[in-house]
Amino acid sequence: MNRPSAKHVAGLVALGTLATHACAQIPPTWSLATWSGPGTRLNHALAHDSARGRTVLFGGNQLPGSPPLSDTWEWNGTAWVPMIFASGPAGRDNHSMAYHAVTGRTIMFGGCGASTTTSCVLSDTWEWNGIQWQQSSGSNGPPARANGAMAYAPTLGGILLYGGEGANGVWLGDLWLYNGTSWSEVLGVQHPQPRTWHSMTFDTARSCLVMFGGVTLAGLVNELWEYDGSSWVQRSPASSPAPRHGHNIVYDTAHRASVLYGGSHFGAGADPADTWLWDGSTWTRHVGTSPGARRDAAMAFDSNRSRVVLMGGGSPILGTLYPYSDTQLWNSGYVSTVRSFGTGCGLSLGVAPGSPPALGTVSHIVAGTQPPTQAGPWFISFGWSATHIGAFALPLALDGYGLPGCLLLQNSEVSAQMLQNGPNSSTFPFAIPNWSGLAGLRLFCQGWAFAPGYNVGQTVVSNALELGFGHS
Repeated sequence: MNRPSAKHVAGLVALGTLATHACAQIPPTWSLATWSGPGTRLNHALAHDSARGRTVLFGGNQLPGSPPLSDTWEWNGTAWVPMIFASGPAGRDNHSMAYHAVTGRTIMFGGCGASTTTSCVLSDTWEWNGIQWQQSSGSNGPPARANGAMAYAPTLGGILLYGGEGANGVWLGDLWLYNGTSWSEVLGVQHPQPRTWHSMTFDTARSCLVMFGGVTLAGLVNELWEYDGSSWVQRSPASSPAPRHGHNIVYDTAHRASVLYGGSHFGAGADPADTWLWDGSTWTRHVGTSPGARRDAAMAFDSNRSRVVLMGGGSPILGTLYPYSDTQLWNSGYVSTVRSFGTGCGLSLGVAPGSPPALGTVSHIVAGTQPPTQAGPWFISFGWSATHIGAFALPLALDGYGLPGCLLLQNSEVSAQMLQNGPNSSTFPFAIPNWSGLAGLRLFCQGWAFAPGYNVGQTVVSNALELGFGHS
C-alpha cells in the first residue's frame, strides 16, 4: 500500500477546514485593559522588569507643554500601582528606559527636565530596583539628550543607547553601551546618520538591534537598521511602514517578531494607527483592531504574560494634541502548543525540544520504544479528531486486534512513514506551511511500529500528541 509522503501530510493540514479545532487562545489583536492608572500621559517611558513581572513607568507630561512629571508606576498585568515612596529622579519627559536582566534594575537615562535655560536635556543615569531609585555612580556617560532610543541587548554586552537630540538642538548619531555599572561609547563602527524621535528594540532570536524611523537631517524617514555588535546594516524589504516619528517598537520574544505601532507623519495626512510586525525578513501589517492614531506613547513587552503593553500617547484634534490615559494590550497571535495525552503500549511519542509546531517551520516528531525493543518500520497517523473515528468513540481499545492494552487515540485520517534512526527510535520531520489559516487549529497524531514478538499483533502503539499550530 502506498503511503502519503510528508508533503501530502502537509497538504492535509493546509486543507483543514474545521475552525472548531481552535486552541484556547485569541488571534492577533489589540484590547483595552483599563482607563485607570497614571492618568493622561505623553512622552513618558516604559520598561518591563521580567524578574518581578512588573512594567515600570516614569515621568512624561499630563498635557502638551505641561511641567514634566516625576512619578513612578508599575503595571502588574491587571492594574497600575503607584510607587508612592519612590523618589530621586527629577521630573522629565522624552527620556529612555530599559531593563537590565543581569543586575535586575530598570535603567533610565536623560530626557528633558524643567528648565528655564536654552536647553533642558539631562545626562543622568538612574536605576530602579522595585523599591527605590538610585543614581548611577558611573562616570563618563553619554552626552545629555532627549528622544534617544534604548534597548537591552544581552548578547551585545548590556543596554545600548543610540541617537537623540542633544544640547542646543544638536542631533546625535552615537552609540553607547551600559554594562550594568558604567557607560562606554561604541567606537570604530560606522553608524547611521544622526536622528531623533526614532525607536529601537532587540531581536533576541537573531541577536541584533532593530531601529526604525525618526527624523534625520534629510527629514522624516522609514529607514530600518540592524546592528549585530560589529556593524550596522540598512535593511530594504519590499514593503515597509510609512515614515514616522514618535512611534514605538518592541520585540515580542514569544512570537519572534518586532511589533511597531503608531507615531506621526509630521502633518502629511492623518497620524498612523497601524500595527506592523518585522520577523527579520518581512514587514507584515496587521489588519484588525487598533487603539487609534497616537504618538508619543510608551510601549514595552511583558514577557511574563506574552503581551505588549501600550500606555497613553496623544492624537491631534483641531490642531491640539489630545492626550490619552488608556492602557492597551497587544497579543501577537497564537502560540504553538504540544500536549501529550493517553498512554502507549511499548512506544512513546513526543516533539523534539526547540521545534514546536510553528507556521513556516519544521517540527520534529520523535518516537522510541519503551522499554527499548527492536521495531520497524515506523509510521505516524494524523487526524483532526480525538473524540470519534466514524461512528466509534475514542479512545478505542485495540485488544480485539491482538494489541492488548493498546488504544487508538485519534481518528487517523492519513499516515506517513517515519525515518528510522536505529532499532529503537525514529523521527518524522513535519513541515508546516506558513499559512495564516492554520493558526489556532489542532491536529492529533499517534505513532505505531511493527515489533515482532511484542504481542499477538506484533505492533507497538504510542501515546497521542495534540499539535496546536501557532505563530511561534
